[in-house]
Amino acid sequence: MRWHMANALFWATIWGLLFRIPLGATYSASAQPTQTMPVQPMIFVQPAGATPASTIINAEANYAAACGVFLQYAATARKINAEAVSQEIDNWVKGIKARDEMVDLYWERWRRDHPNYITRQGKLRDVMRKLVEGNDQGLLNADPSVPLNWLFRELSGPMMRYDWDNHKGSGSAAFDLKLEKSDLEMLLLSDGGSRGSRFVAPASGSPNPLEPRWPPALRSDEFQGPRENYEQTVTQMVKEIKGKHEVSDASRDKVMKDVDGLLRKLEEVYPRERRQKSSVEFGNYLAARRFLRAALRTDLRAVAAPKAFVRSGSLQFQGDRLTDLMKHMYQNGLEFAPPEKGDEGVYKKLFAGMRQLYLAYRPNRAGDGGDQNAPPKPGETN
Repeated sequence: MRWHMANALFWATIWGLLFRIPLGATYSASAQPTQTMPVQPMIFVQPAGATPASTIINAEANYAAACGVFLQYAATARKINAEAVSQEIDNWVKGIKARDEMVDLYWERWRRDHPNYITRQGKLRDVMRKLVEGNDQGLLNADPSVPLNWLFRELSGPMMRYDWDNHKGSGSAAFDLKLEKSDLEMLLLSDGGSRGSRFVAPASGSPNPLEPRWPPALRSDEFQGPRENYEQTVTQMVKEIKGKHEVSDASRDKVMKDVDGLLRKLEEVYPRERRQKSSVEFGNYLAARRFLRAALRTDLRAVAAPKAFVRSGSLQFQGDRLTDLMKHMYQNGLEFAPPEKGDEGVYKKLFAGMRQLYLAYRPNRAGDGGDQNAPPKPGETN
């Protein structure tokens, strides 16, 4: 009998230690964590007596009650875990939506700050129109060929009306600027090729676009030998292109070697110490180096596209009137090239003449063929 009592007490103590609940104690509901699904407190059965049988029965009852509480807590934990997973999925979806909205806002602002090509070109054209109509001289400070080419393109249509007025006898030479021979010698025309490899020549100069126009740094006596070698090679290339419409491999290699010799001679004549003496020396060196590299690109273009070189003979203009010059450029697909240093005055003269033509013959947006704010034509009154 004693053995049974000891065994019952032993197992009752073990079950009490496992669930950390002393015999005869009541589980307190205040110890539960805050949960979305509250769990009913577990009430243990108080021992009715001190007999071994009653102690065993009480221990088994407490064990069953503890299992029930455990199942309730497990269900609550599963529910909380499911809610956490659901919240995590919602946060993930909201994050994706927020990222998409940020991308949409970014591209909306980018499109506002970077309009498409047509809108951008329209705005640039409006700005250039206002500057030209206002006779803003700042246009001619950087590169005078830019406003001249813009006026040249804008006058492509009005020039037909100008010719028609002259045909009817209602035109006037007041809009036709006379160009002197010295003006045409300083005015440079281009075939419209890419920058650095296009054929450029004076409007009334030599019909050979490869004829070098040496910068000041390369005109000194130190460069006489390499300079003459290059000129002879270029002359031979021109003969081959005009005769056989192609350049031989020997001439191609020779012109590359001549340009390389000029570059090495330039580094020899203008060492680092000389270039650092003054900004003038550095400017002469830099201009000479750029000229030689551009000359090589032009020569290689003549080798690769001899037909374009033969066609570039149209750079030479025979005439003395601004409108005739523009017709010549329209017919041959030419444009104005940037001026050399000191020749900007001719470009300003052409800008004044072309601006007068533009103001008189510019098309009106309303479609009536003229501008109501334009100055009166010769012989007309307001």
